[in-house]
Amino acid sequence: MRIKTIATAASLAFAAYAAPVLVYGFDLSFLAQSPARYFSDADMNMMEATVDKALDEAKDGESRTWRNDQTGSYGSVKVVKSFSADGRHCRRIELDNHAKEAAKWDARSLMDMCKIGDIWKILALPD
Repeated sequence: MRIKTIATAASLAFAAYAAPVLVYGFDLSFLAQSPARYFSDADMNMMEATVDKALDEAKDGESRTWRNDQTGSYGSVKVVKSFSADGRHCRRIELDNHAKEAAKWDARSLMDMCKIGDIWKILALPD
């Protein structure tokens, strides 16, 4: 099942188009300097589907990858660990994305996300 939310990791990457943006008090303006700035709609859809699948299905330590051969964009999401916060199912993920036009930028980030109902939301951006 594909989870839609303004606070999924995929939406964080999409925020690069509208930076600076605040979600749950986090300044996401740094995403303007990320590969997501160059992603096509197809890239964004592939990344979002991969993040959703990893959050819902991957075991701790497992990764899921995506690649768009038409644009040269690709990435991965790794579930670092699962935990509980305030009785909610949460997962720390490492998101790594690349766009052909942004080869000079490292786009690896960590984020803690918790499932609230059917929606994954950001809990924190760990140091």
